[in-house]
Amino acid sequence: MAFGRNTQRPRQRAAHIALLYLAFASLWIFASDRLLSLTTSDPEVLAIIGMAKGFTFVFVTTLLLYLLMRAWHESPALADIEATMPPRRRALILVFIGLGLLVPALAASIVLLHGPHMRERAFDDLRNIADLKAGQIEAWLAERRSDAAVLGASDGFIANVASMASGGPDAEAAATSVRKRLAALADAHGYEIELFDANGHALMPAAGASVMPSRQAWLRAALDSGQPWVSDLYLDEGGRPRLDLIAPLRGGTEDDGRVIGAVFLRAPVAAFLYPLIQTWPTSSRSAEIVLARRDGDAVLYLNELRHRPGSAMSFRLPLTDSDLPAARSIQGGGRAVLEGVDYRGVPVLAATRPVAGTPWHLVAKVDSVEILAPLRDLIFWVSVVAFFAIAAFAAVVLMLWRLQRQAYALQLRAQAAEKDRQLKLFYELPFIGMAITDPRSRRWLHANQRLSDILGYPRGELLEKTWADLTHPDDLADDVALYERVLAGAIDGYQLEKRYLRKDGQVIDAVIDVKAVRAADGGVEFFVCTVDDISERKRAEREIQRLNAGLEARVRERTAQLEAVNKELESFTYSVSHDLKAPLRGIDGYSRMLEKNHAAALDQEGREFVANIRQGTRRMARLIDDLLAYSRLERRAAQTGPVRLADVIEPLLDERAGEIGEQGVDIELRLDCPPVSADAEGLRLALRNLIDNALKFTRGVESPRIEIGARPGADGCRIWVRDNGVGFDMRFHDRVFEIFQRLHREQDYPGTGIGLAMVRKAMQRMGGRVWAESSPGAGATFYLEVTESAPTDRREE
Repeated sequence: MAFGRNTQRPRQRAAHIALLYLAFASLWIFASDRLLSLTTSDPEVLAIIGMAKGFTFVFVTTLLLYLLMRAWHESPALADIEATMPPRRRALILVFIGLGLLVPALAASIVLLHGPHMRERAFDDLRNIADLKAGQIEAWLAERRSDAAVLGASDGFIANVASMASGGPDAEAAATSVRKRLAALADAHGYEIELFDANGHALMPAAGASVMPSRQAWLRAALDSGQPWVSDLYLDEGGRPRLDLIAPLRGGTEDDGRVIGAVFLRAPVAAFLYPLIQTWPTSSRSAEIVLARRDGDAVLYLNELRHRPGSAMSFRLPLTDSDLPAARSIQGGGRAVLEGVDYRGVPVLAATRPVAGTPWHLVAKVDSVEILAPLRDLIFWVSVVAFFAIAAFAAVVLMLWRLQRQAYALQLRAQAAEKDRQLKLFYELPFIGMAITDPRSRRWLHANQRLSDILGYPRGELLEKTWADLTHPDDLADDVALYERVLAGAIDGYQLEKRYLRKDGQVIDAVIDVKAVRAADGGVEFFVCTVDDISERKRAEREIQRLNAGLEARVRERTAQLEAVNKELESFTYSVSHDLKAPLRGIDGYSRMLEKNHAAALDQEGREFVANIRQGTRRMARLIDDLLAYSRLERRAAQTGPVRLADVIEPLLDERAGEIGEQGVDIELRLDCPPVSADAEGLRLALRNLIDNALKFTRGVESPRIEIGARPGADGCRIWVRDNGVGFDMRFHDRVFEIFQRLHREQDYPGTGIGLAMVRKAMQRMGGRVWAESSPGAGATFYLEVTESAPTDRREE
């Protein structure tokens, strides 16, 4: 019967192991796959997470099998006392199962938390790049239209063309002047230029000029209407992308304003526009800018595609493809960010926007795989780190569990056999020193090999020493005091960090844990002590302290270097501004002398050139002054204090009293705010630029009016400058505060494009903000908000 029981028991244990493995594997597969299917649909992300999940499953199941097999095939001595031990095996298994599920849960949480954030950040970048590229294209087109408009409005140039066409005595000189003017324009902007008379005959043909019928029709339409004409992008008879502009030339009063000819400008599309579109601001293996327009029921791609060479103006896709970003932009007509599939059939993230003044739509896109690549790397490395962390933790838990079982078995054996109690209580552990100490002689009765290795004594020689002999003299008093308290019955043990002296004279740091084993009468029978060598940890702590001290010194050194660099930068800024202004003053002086002393020797066009030179030097000087002011604002430390708004605004209005009276501007002040806490100089600069801006854009307006007001708000004081000038489109709200950004032509409203940028910078530095409200033709209101109000001084009231 005994034999039957012994053979049946292993079978039952094997069945238990198999059932536990089945339950764990089923739970793992169901829970992890279910969770992953809810977090992401990206196949590459799922593949990476699945691989990490598989490796974790193999490791955890292997560990569990080892644990169960080892637990159910123990030595007979442990099997005999198994029934008396605490039931902790089941809890340990549940802990391992929970740790195993942690890796896929961690990967899923990363996808849930970081995936949307990465997409939003990618959309923001794409939106900004689309706005940047569209703005560059619009600026390029505006410059081309401006070139044509300048030619069509140049009286001197038109007079020379008329003289050239008439064939009179001055025709050759006029032709030379016209050629020089057109050659200079072609050299500056890469145009192919032709000149025609009023009948469409070429006065100055270009080499290899196109003979396309549509081109002649365009020229005839422009000559008949007298209005400038701009073509769309097209392919000429040679298959080259083209964009043409025609500037009709109207004669003066002698010709009764009739059209005397036209200038045909062919813009450098392949040399400038396509490279402008194809450049991406950052390094990317898939990012691309696409320019497209409607062509019947298809999307026509206007530029060279990164992944499909030779496709400009010839590659088409159906307009009905709802996944195609370009098709959605053309059908929707507005700005958008979206996920779709590009012309390769590859999933992409895209930002779209129309190009103003054209039928073109711009698409900035990047492959979804590239956007999610950092997320995949993050998941992989987090899974790897979590995997090894769980493995290490599981190994430690397993070891501690085994040690607990062994210690418990040793305690049971000590109760059964008093004679062998000390030997069974002591167990040789390889990672910590252990000893049993006699309470009277303080000698070590037993010591393990690890303790012998720590102190550098052979075990036999070590047992001849007392623990007091090997304790560092400076630490002995604290150890003895605690030892005596245990003997007196005040405590049952203690833990202490102390130093030992090795046999070779080396000092080591250790943590000791001393427990007393008492007899029935309460006296101490013997001490059990563990010794943990922490010398390496102490050395590491001291090294960290040394490195921290060195790091602080290097930080101070780098700070001093940065301050020196800032001072050098300030000196450099002033030097550059001086060196730039000196030649400008020379140019302005010589041009003024030329205008004053030699005006009679110049024709109308020459005088225009001199006037343009003087205007350009004055604008450059203003630009340098504004840039220097912007630089000073960046470096200047804000000095916050109480400021009365009237003390700032009234002197600014007094300075501009002449201009206000000359324009007949009605100024209204409504300052209802108490003194504010702000940087007085920064606030003065911001208000000066806003007042100048309002005066500039109300010039020419009937009954111009400017209102300057302030009132308390929820977060401080809100100040505004409102005018009834030309206003602007709120689509360009953020653009007006960017440096060098202008919404109006220089000849209409002079300026450098820096003033509003300085307003925003000044408000940011004092912790405030600036924004505007406007609409075309209805004026504009610019708001400043100072976040805090200064305490009211009763004596001032």
